[in-house]
Amino acid sequence: MTFSGVVASDVRLCKDYFDLPDGWEENHRYDLGNNNHAEAWGYSTATISWAHVVKLPKIQKIILGVNFHYILGLGYGKVLRSWGTFYSGEYADFTEGGIKARMAQGGTGFAMDFGVAREYHNWTFSLAFSNLISHITWKRKPQEFEAYFYSTEVLTVYSIAENDSIIESDESTKDISSFSTKLPVELRLGAATTWKEILISLDYHQGFRERPGVTTRPYLAVGSEFSYIGFLPLRLGLGFGGDHKILSALGFGLKLGFFHFDYGINFNGALWPTHAKALSMAVSSSLRF
Repeated sequence: MTFSGVVASDVRLCKDYFDLPDGWEENHRYDLGNNNHAEAWGYSTATISWAHVVKLPKIQKIILGVNFHYILGLGYGKVLRSWGTFYSGEYADFTEGGIKARMAQGGTGFAMDFGVAREYHNWTFSLAFSNLISHITWKRKPQEFEAYFYSTEVLTVYSIAENDSIIESDESTKDISSFSTKLPVELRLGAATTWKEILISLDYHQGFRERPGVTTRPYLAVGSEFSYIGFLPLRLGLGFGGDHKILSALGFGLKLGFFHFDYGINFNGALWPTHAKALSMAVSSSLRF
């Protein structure tokens, strides 16, 4: 059984947000909300894995595998609708907008991964679908939040200087019934081989929708695991594409009998850690009997 945790988000803002800091054109209306998207979740999983070897004529063997995940949802939020405009006039400006979001503080569910692998000489080739079947019911404090903001006066240098607040907002939160979501399906292709005490692997990831933790942009990774110290495998990897464009990774494992511990850190945006734009870490532990 393996225990793990996931926190992921997917945020996309319309282009006009990034044009405003550089100055704005007169007599132009900027779109600040119609193309925005935001979704985030956090959950922990307890996973049981099953594998079976199938022997077929003219093929050495095929390995079928399934992961069953019990999911404990920790939190969820999604922007259902957003809109906003900023109008820049010759002598004055005006802005208004709104947002509607759905959220919950907990839930439960399940997911299933399916994979198939084949050994060929010293190589192992695999194909897998993560979250092929999934369902999470968010039932702890499900709510909907709505807000509307607007400028109470035309925005001018004079009105901004004379008033403490010229942007007003109306907000409301209401309880709703429980709702369900699915985890995004992701295709994974892999190939791995061993040379002495070194495991070398290639992985290709492909999502089918833009969701938290998954992207439709292809991701290719190459990694290695050094097992010269049996209970302490050391890991190194490089990744290209996806949300990261480029990243490097380091990690290690700890194997103490039936207890396994894994730790990894990604340096996003650069091959060399000191040039990274961001860091991300992952920790997992499992009991293997």
